[in-house]
Amino acid sequence: MVPITIYLPEAIDSRLRRHAQDKGLSSEVIIQQLLEQHLPQVSLNEDAEPRVCADAVLEKLWDAATKEQEDAGYDLLRALDENRGDSDRKLYPPEFKGISW
Repeated sequence: MVPITIYLPEAIDSRLRRHAQDKGLSSEVIIQQLLEQHLPQVSLNEDAEPRVCADAVLEKLWDAATKEQEDAGYDLLRALDENRGDSDRKLYPPEFKGISW
C-alpha cells in the first residue's frame, strides 16, 4: 500500500467517520472501498499512456467532488428558504436556478 494524505472539510470528515463507525470499519477502509467503487478500472499495459489513465482518474474524482459540492449548495439554499419565518416568498426559487443564483 502507498500512503496518501487527503485534507477533508470537517463536514465530510464527520460523515466519513460516522459511516465507518456504522459499518464497523476504519475510515481508511471506507475510503479504499469508495475509490475502488468509483474509479475506472485502468490497466497500464505497454499500449496505455499513463497520462491518459491519470487524466481519467482525476476527471472522475473532479466530477464526484463537483456533484457533492452542488448537492451541498442546494441543500443550503433549500434550508434558507424553509427557515424564512413569517414570509412565504422564497429567496432561491428553483425556477430561477442558473438565472439569478
